[in-house]
Amino acid sequence: MRKKMYYQEKERNDFIKKLEGAFDVLWKAKNELNEQGIPKITCEDIRDGNFQAYFEKYHKNEQSKSQITKNIIYGKYLELYGYNTEELSKLESSYKSYLNKEHSFYAINHSFYNYCETFWRQIAGLKEYADNPPKKKVFKLFDFMTIKGNDFTLDVPKELFTLYATNKKQLETMELVKEYVGVAKKLNLAAESIVEPLSSYLDVRKGGWGSVNNVGISEDLDRIDFDYNKILTIR
Repeated sequence: MRKKMYYQEKERNDFIKKLEGAFDVLWKAKNELNEQGIPKITCEDIRDGNFQAYFEKYHKNEQSKSQITKNIIYGKYLELYGYNTEELSKLESSYKSYLNKEHSFYAINHSFYNYCETFWRQIAGLKEYADNPPKKKVFKLFDFMTIKGNDFTLDVPKELFTLYATNKKQLETMELVKEYVGVAKKLNLAAESIVEPLSSYLDVRKGGWGSVNNVGISEDLDRIDFDYNKILTIR
């Protein structure tokens, strides 16, 4: 049975927020179609993203109903009522970028194998993982999003953002680090004094301007920031 090491809540929330951007565009398109003379339309009606086609079908149908307008050139009919697809064109392009985008996830430990794929040339030991990753599964927007009327729900499996130990030694190492930090706290040692010997397991980053600094352990020794990319290479 696989043992969970860490759930990447922030990363999942960030991913969800990006997906929510698609509905924001869809909502704007619904409102724009309302402004362009099309009432009683819902986000569900236009979820396929063909906003301009919906606009054209509706207005050509409306034009044909009137004896006064049915023989007018379609473009002139739109001018007469002040309708146009300029904003809809922009919204359609934006929304379809969400529809067409593919989201690939490794079957297990996605962020780790993605890290290996990116940095195997710079960091020794990662090439073997980059060369032998688990299979990937490709998702698109509506694998996660459901739209009903003018409401939406998102179901992004936590599994995609969960890291699992691949052997017993990784879990044992994490427990040993916790014990080490626990002893250091009882001895009133400063966090800085124990970071160096634990640096092979902690998220320690020292950056310059604009970079994120992280010392791996909180000053009160209550929080340990493991570097799971390091932990997952332990055998």
